[in-house]
Amino acid sequence: MIGNLYTGRVLTMRIKNLTLAALSLALIFVFFMIFKGVTNILNSIFVPLVFYINISKFKWKEYIALVTAVMILTFLYFFQQIFFVLFYAILGWVLYKLFERKKGFLLNTTILTIVNFIGFIIIINITDLFLGTAIRKALLAISGGTQFGLFTVFLLEALFVAFSLAIIIPRVAGRLGIENR
Repeated sequence: MIGNLYTGRVLTMRIKNLTLAALSLALIFVFFMIFKGVTNILNSIFVPLVFYINISKFKWKEYIALVTAVMILTFLYFFQQIFFVLFYAILGWVLYKLFERKKGFLLNTTILTIVNFIGFIIIINITDLFLGTAIRKALLAISGGTQFGLFTVFLLEALFVAFSLAIIIPRVAGRLGIENR
């Protein structure tokens, strides 16, 4: 009797995790379909948020399986986002570690700004290099054609994303009852 009860609980947990993973996968793809072009920066907020929720609820192996599934489907349908997805998954882990203990809003925002700033520079350059996109060139044109202007654009984007995540994460975690392991 106890074995059957335990097996039932394990099965229920697996079904809940599978459902959460499927919903997360669907949400990420909806975000990629809706936020394109100028609004693509919103993916830098919402996709890591989805990954944060999953890493908070899943075991490490389940999280890697979700990231792998997202990477495969991104490769098939949103090829130019492939490196960004990897960065967002890493950022989800950084969010989990950062909000694991109570730190100040200013410290969280500063750390997230630095991570996003460095991440944006690296990922945009890798995407341009390997996929032949012209993201850096477009951002350079927007920023007035100077390297200082380009770094200012990267910094403002990183600050916007960091500030948004530093506000949203504690509220989402409280609402969903996320307790870090």
